[in-house]
Amino acid sequence: MEDITLKIEKMKCQGCVEAMRTALEALDPKCIVSADVPGKLLNVRLSTLVPEASILSTLESIGYPANLVKK
Repeated sequence: MEDITLKIEKMKCQGCVEAMRTALEALDPKCIVSADVPGKLLNVRLSTLVPEASILSTLESIGYPANLVKK
């Protein structure tokens, strides 16, 4: 398992989190997504090896550009 934290400036509500969860589950169906909406942080626990670039491009493609905070 790998945990990453992303800063997502456009994240405003739980609906945003659900949209990102759905997109990330397409990359890793067993991923666990949690969020700090006020802090604009998205935590992703991956069950498989997914390239960082794939995660970032997937989120950007649905309108949520992200920056890696920590891995």
